[in-house]
Amino acid sequence: MCATCALRSGHSGRDRIDLAFKRRMEDTRKVVIFAKHVAEKCDGKLPRKTDCAELEGWDHESAGAARVQVGRWWYNFTTKDDGARKRRVVEAAARDDDTAKTREALQYLATCEKRNHSQSDVEGDSRRVRIFAKHVQENCDGKLPRKTDCAELEGWDHESAGAARVQVGQWWYNFTTKDDGARKKRVVEAAARDDEAKTRAALQYLATCEKRNDSKLDVEGDSRRVRILAKHVAEKCDGKLPRAHDCAELEGWDHESAWAERVRVGHWWYDFTTKNDGARKKRVVEAAARDDEAKTQEALQYLATRPQRDKKKRSR
Repeated sequence: MCATCALRSGHSGRDRIDLAFKRRMEDTRKVVIFAKHVAEKCDGKLPRKTDCAELEGWDHESAGAARVQVGRWWYNFTTKDDGARKRRVVEAAARDDDTAKTREALQYLATCEKRNHSQSDVEGDSRRVRIFAKHVQENCDGKLPRKTDCAELEGWDHESAGAARVQVGQWWYNFTTKDDGARKKRVVEAAARDDEAKTRAALQYLATCEKRNDSKLDVEGDSRRVRILAKHVAEKCDGKLPRAHDCAELEGWDHESAWAERVRVGHWWYDFTTKNDGARKKRVVEAAARDDEAKTQEALQYLATRPQRDKKKRSR
């Protein structure tokens, strides 16, 4: 081997040693943060593989809060390469006297039980039923969400969790139908057995709620969206209809009390006016004339006079 190759080989070896040391120190710090999170936020249960959390100091000691896939991290830390990363941290914690916090964190985590999988997490599903029922009552006019509906809900992943965006329609569909509604049956049985009055009340309330119309047949919802779109066109688009790919931040789009969300207004308007020979628009026009919906009529008349926005020129 020539001198240059030997020199390069030496640098490569030192780099690998330095990188391994750096990763071990990072894992040592993250174990302490992870153990604190499990103790304070997860009721002493290890997170599921898909669980996330907002943690401070994760990337480096002075880092702010960052969203971390804690379940995925713990899985990789304890299992990949036959748990090599965990073994290195355990050995270093036993060898070094200044890593008492890491030793305590590892000892604590060894006593923690695994969290049930979401499909068999009866306690978690019971809590979500109560949160879901409250959301339906307060924000959905007592109607069950459509399969594609989402909502910002607090405490969904665990009791002390902050607000998170939840696919409530998909969750309710899975909860009530998959495996012949096995998850719902387990929650019903647990509520009856454990005298969970709030969960029983939530289930009874949800059983009385009607399904929300599909967006393609939701005449009342489409009427509201026509008024919102007309206002947006007048105030934000210089009176011109949106292009097919245009988007906008609009409040009240999914339901009257919905927060601002990003809407593909151009795509919606295209579907509303052209699909099935404009059947959705015809239903809204007929409903507005029949129910004397002056605001909807004005919005439709205004939109009918608006020119199409020019297509954007493609840059070379």
